[in-house]
Amino acid sequence: MHQEAWSDRLREAGLTSMKAWGPSVRRADPQGLVSDRSAFLCAALGALSQSCHRALGGHSRPLEVRHAGAALSLLTKVDDQVIDALAFHGGADTPRATVERRVRAHLAPTLDAIWRAQPTDSHPRTALAAALGQTLRRLAAGNHGRLDHLLNVISEGWEIQVQAVAAFSRHPNDVERQDIERITASISGLWLLMITMIGTLPPDAHRTLTPDEERAFTDWGAWIQRADARADLDKDLQDGLISSLPGHALSELEPNLCAASDPRALYALLAKHEIDAAFMPSSAQLDALQRRVQGLGEIPTLLRWIHGFLTWRYLRHPLCQRASDDPRFARHTTHRADWRAYVHSVALYNGTAPTPEGSCLAH
Repeated sequence: MHQEAWSDRLREAGLTSMKAWGPSVRRADPQGLVSDRSAFLCAALGALSQSCHRALGGHSRPLEVRHAGAALSLLTKVDDQVIDALAFHGGADTPRATVERRVRAHLAPTLDAIWRAQPTDSHPRTALAAALGQTLRRLAAGNHGRLDHLLNVISEGWEIQVQAVAAFSRHPNDVERQDIERITASISGLWLLMITMIGTLPPDAHRTLTPDEERAFTDWGAWIQRADARADLDKDLQDGLISSLPGHALSELEPNLCAASDPRALYALLAKHEIDAAFMPSSAQLDALQRRVQGLGEIPTLLRWIHGFLTWRYLRHPLCQRASDDPRFARHTTHRADWRAYVHSVALYNGTAPTPEGSCLAH
């Protein structure tokens, strides 16, 4: 599928999955921390699960496969909005071990509910997790090998969130750049992988993902999360996540950078030090990544759509210092019409003014 065709597909996926899961998500998020825009895109990315299932020969229960991917995507977003907040993790003054325990304790009930396919407490978010676990079991139809493999990947995804909050909330001097790079790649890599892998559960999927296909998601995640973190630098700093990858890179050149810094100055510094451009892949690098997952049908073009969309978000950010036709970025944003169509349709659904902000990939 050409990238330009994804707007209609994602709109339809978001609409149907929000109809299926919207009430449960609202109960799980009583404070409304997840924006309508983020919820819609998270729901729409259930298309990853459905596309994987179709590519592997699957044809049974396509909507259930898609809705399961949407539920996993939405559940992670509900939890993320809590654990990423400065009021929750406490920032750089809180010992890293304390942050890890705090985040792990918050995430444990939803992970347990997925594994057990039943609520572990009375909170609506664990009810959502249990419903997801039940759906995954139905889709697997007794294939415990495939189900357990997916559940283990989901567990890795939950754990990387613990590491991300604990590392990104550190002062840049207290965390190694290599650690930040590794976590950055794994955040989106594992998230996109586990949603995609739902498509391998039904018996009519003729195979699981190969080891190299799974590893390729980490490499995709490195570029996709870079794009997301670049666009959301101001939000991350406000949340006390001062060592996200662009924040950490800036701090190496601007030691006085802090969460209280003027956001306009931050984005100017991204451009001045060429950090934003350094976090862009070449077209050849993305072409190579597409080839590594070419056996998954439409998945490569959807991953490239996501990366391009997030790059476009950065260029559309009101504080971004780059021209929209800057060749280092523009080569990845050639499908602006499709992204505009998607954003417009989401705005109509939510009854809001169109804006590309509010991605579900922000952490």
